Amino acid sequence: MADERQKIQRVKRILIEKTAVLGEEEREACLKLWRAVARKMKIRGKPEAWAAGVYYTYCRMILKEGVSRKSVEELFTVSQGTFTRIYTEINKLLNLSIYDKRFTPSRIYGESPLVKLKEALRLIDEKETVTSYFEVKEKKGDGILLVNLEDGREYLAKGKTALRELKVSQIVHSSLYPNVDAYIFSGVSKVFDPEDADHRAFIESVKDYYSGRHIGKALEIQRDLCEACIDYFGSADPVFENAREAEKAINAFMRWYSRERKIPGRGKTPAQIYFEDYGRLPDTPETKFPRELLETEDVEVSLVFDETGGIYILPHYSEVKELFQGDFRKVPSYRSLVRTLVAEEGFVPPFLIRKMINEDPERAVEVFASAYKDVKTLKDVFKLFEKNRSDWKKEPEPSIIPIKSKER
Repeated sequence: MADERQKIQRVKRILIEKTAVLGEEEREACLKLWRAVARKMKIRGKPEAWAAGVYYTYCRMILKEGVSRKSVEELFTVSQGTFTRIYTEINKLLNLSIYDKRFTPSRIYGESPLVKLKEALRLIDEKETVTSYFEVKEKKGDGILLVNLEDGREYLAKGKTALRELKVSQIVHSSLYPNVDAYIFSGVSKVFDPEDADHRAFIESVKDYYSGRHIGKALEIQRDLCEACIDYFGSADPVFENAREAEKAINAFMRWYSRERKIPGRGKTPAQIYFEDYGRLPDTPETKFPRELLETEDVEVSLVFDETGGIYILPHYSEVKELFQGDFRKVPSYRSLVRTLVAEEGFVPPFLIRKMINEDPERAVEVFASAYKDVKTLKDVFKLFEKNRSDWKKEPEPSIIPIKSKER
């Protein structure tokens, strides 16, 4: 681990040296790209090769003029074959696109002639497909009028034999594609019939979910999950050596929670209650982590249980906590970690960051000032996040859909 950290720092120093001609904004973009790579991959081989690979990836991503394989080879004294292999790995790892907004300086992104086209295509794609739970409102000629339970919008769907089998008030989970005069019904993934008692409970639960009526019950379940987590792990945010260990742990916990732990005040397990309602034990699907996360064997992963937001799987979370609760200067590459916290959406949910900041505001200012020289006050910290993270003001929402008991 120590050797790898030294190598990561060496790559950073090489990038700073070799990208001086780019200017501060682009140099920081290269370093941000490198931080993202270093968090997710094992760094083997020469630092010069990784620096060349990151630089070449960045230049290809923004279509930088005057940069060729030959010029990169000469700049870093690394063979083309070596750094282009790294370029391929980075592209695959981060799923990069041209002018990728995550790693492109805002000035370059805004000036790009492709950005407006790319954004327009994205909006078109979003409009093309509507995937949701739909309620069958009425039959209309050779089509059927569906109501999206999420937002109440109506869609006239045509084009599938399966439509003829649907009945008013049934719930369909599927996707719709726009056509000239109607939406094309892509096929029925699942149909829920309110005349079926099992289905009726689920339909009511879905409607409650979209209406907001489920929130109280969902929060109650999530509070119980947090208490159960502390009972089982001894902490609401247990840390594991790597993602594979965390994956095993969350699945073992959910089996225990469903089948062995009795609900306070009821004296029965969730599985027993479900069996009484439906005459069978509930399915307990296995949680599968992303392959990219499972491959990062040297990165600690935390399972964070929150009463409001639910369960989060967060690599590096223990290091983030150490920034605010321990001696942040002892955290490896702490300045890089602070910058990642500020710049990358999804790294740690904003409400968790706000919670840690508010627990010790003075310390938080010191932490962020270590990486951002303009930070002097708590107000500066919040401005920093508002500027860099579009999700900064997003509040957590319950992630659990409580299923109503079957009527008897």
